[in-house]
Amino acid sequence: MAASPARALIVTAMAEELAAFAGRALPPGVLTASTGEGPKKAALGAAALCDLHRPALLVGAGVAGALSPDLAVGEILVSRRVLDAAGDAPPPDAALAGRAAAMPGTREAAFFTSDRMLVAASEKTALAARLNEEPAAVDMESAAWARAAAARGIPYVVVRAVHDTATEDLPDYLARCFDAERGISRARVIFSALGRPGSVPRLLAMRRRVRECGERLAAFVAAFVAKSV
Repeated sequence: MAASPARALIVTAMAEELAAFAGRALPPGVLTASTGEGPKKAALGAAALCDLHRPALLVGAGVAGALSPDLAVGEILVSRRVLDAAGDAPPPDAALAGRAAAMPGTREAAFFTSDRMLVAASEKTALAARLNEEPAAVDMESAAWARAAAARGIPYVVVRAVHDTATEDLPDYLARCFDAERGISRARVIFSALGRPGSVPRLLAMRRRVRECGERLAAFVAAFVAKSV
């Protein structure tokens, strides 16, 4: 007998983001899973998960880099528009996005999905100028999740927590630490950091920030889903 469709599917990219949902009380029939990082893994992972669980709605959750200078670390952003280099993805479900945006401490934003990590503040500034959207943030999965859900007639919304501000530079070697599928290679990050030991404190701070943003985001998504299913 086939399993009943999930009431909701929450997807993240990184295992660290998914771990923030561990032990949280979610309504029955609400599932959490990781698609993997980067557009390719996100597209394949989201498609497979949607086909397997046939959710009534999909919530994409994760961290993002700010493109707008007034966005602060930890702010919760709700998808108003999702796009990538190919153009706009199918729009988020208006009812879901409106319900999420009405919750305290949130802002609607445009999410641009990049096929690489933007590590320099100058890159983020240049992308913000091209988009001409306020506020806006950059990630590596939102458009892939959006297209996978929309292709199956599944309403979706993406919510993200700001990990790094528009004026922050990240270690430059992170832009080169990818595997063949354009996901982050932890082994390459570690190898690169060993050659640049002065960057290790920055990497540890970034890891803590991912964890803190993940916890904040998971609490928000759990409350949002409880109102939406």
